[in-house]
Amino acid sequence: MASEQGLNSLTLETRKRILIAVYEWATHLAFEEEAQALPYIVPRPEWQTLFKRLRFSHGNLIKVVGPQGAGKTCFAFWLFKSLENAGDDTAFVKMKKGQEPLGYFDTYKAVEEIEMGVGEPKNIIVTERDWKWFYTKVKNLIVDLWDYSKTNVRDIIKALDAIQDWWLMRSENRVKKTGTGAFIDTGVPNIVVMLQKEALPLHFFLGKMTFFELKPWKPEELVAAYEGFAQRFTKNKDEATFPFTRDALMEVAFLSRGIFRKFKEYVAACLDTLLTDDAGFDINKTIALDDVKSIITTDKLVQDMELTLCELWPRNKENRVFAVKVLRLLREHGPTAQKTIAAEIFDNNLMLCSRILNKLGDYGFLKVEKKGAEKIWSV
Repeated sequence: MASEQGLNSLTLETRKRILIAVYEWATHLAFEEEAQALPYIVPRPEWQTLFKRLRFSHGNLIKVVGPQGAGKTCFAFWLFKSLENAGDDTAFVKMKKGQEPLGYFDTYKAVEEIEMGVGEPKNIIVTERDWKWFYTKVKNLIVDLWDYSKTNVRDIIKALDAIQDWWLMRSENRVKKTGTGAFIDTGVPNIVVMLQKEALPLHFFLGKMTFFELKPWKPEELVAAYEGFAQRFTKNKDEATFPFTRDALMEVAFLSRGIFRKFKEYVAACLDTLLTDDAGFDINKTIALDDVKSIITTDKLVQDMELTLCELWPRNKENRVFAVKVLRLLREHGPTAQKTIAAEIFDNNLMLCSRILNKLGDYGFLKVEKKGAEKIWSV
C-alpha cells in the first residue's frame, strides 16, 4: 500500500519528472497522438491469446469489439508489431472514411481499332484501367475501422465490402503453381477487424467472424498501468502513485468505468489542479480521495455516461442523475441496504428507488443479494 510517507520520500527532482511525464501521457487521449506508441501501450493478458492464435494458424476471421476509448487502435498496433517482430508477414491498415486502402485502379493507355466507315479502320488511344490489390502475400491483415456514427454507416458498409472482396480474392488465389508444375496451397490469411459494437449489425460478413471482446479494465489494472508508467522514474512502488494517494488513484480508476481513455482524462483533470500560474506544477502537493471527489463531480459523470445511461432512460435526465448518485454511493460505502439508499438519495421514495436499482441491476451495473426481507445492493 502506498503511504503518505512513501510519497513524501520522493526527491523534488523525481516528483517533477513524474508529474511532467504523467501529465503528457494523460493528456494524449488518442493513440494517434503518441509519437512513440509502443512505450505507452499497456498490453493485457488476453491480448496474448489472440496473438498466439494468429501466430500459429491461418484463415481466422476475427472481429475485435469494444466501446469507444477501450483501446482498439492500441491493441491493433501492438498486435501488428508483435506479429511483425515474430517474423510473420503482417499488414496494419487504419481505414479512413471515403478511401479504398486495399487496392487501386491501375490506369494506362491502350490502342483500340474502330471502324470509321466501310473499309476505313482507324486506331485511337483510349484509357483503360485494371484493379490491383494490395497485400497479396501477407499472412495477417489487421484493419482498424474509424469510429462509428449514424452519419457514416454507408461508408462503413463499403469498407466491409472491400475487406470481404479482398478476403475472397485471397481465398480464390490460395493455390499457386510452382516452376516444376506442382501446386502448393499458400493458405488463407488471417483477418482481424477492429470496430465498435454499434457496427455489428451492419454487414453479414461480420457474422462469419469470431467474436473477440475488449473487456473493461478492472480498477486495479488501471492503477497498475499508472504505476508501471511512473516506475520508469522511481523504483519504489510505494512512490509510483504520485501525486495521488493509492485510495485516490483507485477512486479515479473506478470512476473511469473500465475505459482506459476515460482514466487518462480523469488523471489529467486531477493534475490540472496542481498547475500554478507561473511555476508549472506545485510539486509539494498530493491528490487525496476528497480531492478526487471534488474534481470529478456527479455532473461530470452524468455528462460522461450520457450515451450509456440514455439507453436506460432516454427521456429522463433526472433518473440518469439518480443512477450516477447510486453508483457513487455504493462505491464509497460498499454493499448497502435498499432502504438506506432510498433514504440517502431518493428522499424515501421507495418506488422510484426500486425502479432505478432494478434497471441498473438488469443492465449489469449493480449486483443484489437478499438477506431476509432486505435487499443489499453493490457495484
